[in-house]
Amino acid sequence: TPDAEKILFSNKVKVLPDVLANAGGVTVSYFEMVQNMNRDEWSEEYVDNKLETRMRENAKLVFENAIKYNTILCSSGQ
Repeated sequence: TPDAEKILFSNKVKVLPDVLANAGGVTVSYFEMVQNMNRDEWSEEYVDNKLETRMRENAKLVFENAIKYNTILCSSGQ
């Protein structure tokens, strides 16, 4: 909500686009599809590490592009 956004911005909380923030479940579903296609089985730890790496890389790209294109992710512009 706009009120929540003001609170986040005033506390200098970085805000990711919702499509990225909600992408974890879809990404894990993709990992499951890859495993099934390859008749493979990954451990929960492997999937968690792979997911975390992928999500961190994409969040970093979002923040880098926010700076590059001067879009607002928080009130301080960071």
